[in-house]
Amino acid sequence: MIRVSAIILNFNGATDTIECLESLSKVNAEGIFLQKIVIDNHSTDDSVGQLRRYMSRKNYNYKCYDTSDVIGDELSSLDVVLIGSGRNGGFGFGNNVGIKIAFSSGADYVLLINNDTVVEPDFLSPLFKVCESESSVGIVCGQINYFDEPDRVWFNGGDFNLATMSVSHRDFGLHISDRSAWHRDSTFISGCLWLLPRKTIQAVGLLNESYFMYFEDVEYCHRVTEAGLRLVVEPESVIYHKVGSSGGGHMSDFSIYWTARNKAAFWKSNLGRVGFLAFLNIGLLWPFKCFLKFGYSAWVNANKGFWSGLLR
Repeated sequence: MIRVSAIILNFNGATDTIECLESLSKVNAEGIFLQKIVIDNHSTDDSVGQLRRYMSRKNYNYKCYDTSDVIGDELSSLDVVLIGSGRNGGFGFGNNVGIKIAFSSGADYVLLINNDTVVEPDFLSPLFKVCESESSVGIVCGQINYFDEPDRVWFNGGDFNLATMSVSHRDFGLHISDRSAWHRDSTFISGCLWLLPRKTIQAVGLLNESYFMYFEDVEYCHRVTEAGLRLVVEPESVIYHKVGSSGGGHMSDFSIYWTARNKAAFWKSNLGRVGFLAFLNIGLLWPFKCFLKFGYSAWVNANKGFWSGLLR
């Protein structure tokens, strides 16, 4: 039997995490054992208590640990594992804790999935089939629709332009009847949903923890393609995303700051390949667009983030 470990990162979001777990518990995937690993990133509310009570009420075969210092063999037979990371080190840190634990417990694949998502029961098998049939695949993702508008596409493939450091979602906002219905390569895949074979982690390494939150998926996808592996989207796999829940709302000051900061950090670390046009885009044009769309506070946070990333 193939072992897949779904890693769900929680920070003050137990209600969303429970809804995500509930949908994952209904997944039908023949020949696959899907284990759910919840990493609590040092929540400041009663998230851990709520998650413990939920797991007990559902009679899951589960265990809870207060630290990430656990032995993989202890977890191999469990349906659900709740682990406290010990600190809020951000998206990369929390998921890396989960990835290391998953592989130490014998996982063949890891599934990184946002806690503010709900999945279709048959979403996993199409992703797995792509990985099994195409050895060059480094990450595979499904079609991601809006949770509030399930017939409208949020992500169905993506593109990253290294020259300008701009990211775009394919089929963004389209009705599902108008979206592309075949699986295809991308140059960017949203970190909202990744199925990664063990070989990808072995070839590319773990996520960049210095990014804390936002743009770390772009950075990792860039490393995957640089390693000669492909990014593939399979629209037969469908999930639903409560866009913006984990960052305080769509393009909040928090998300603007960290997006700007991490774009600047990426530009700096790839200086030999990313040119002056990208610098102008992230340092001048993007803050100006934030000002026009969201106001003065957004402009301030975009500039603060940019200079923080550049000078780090």
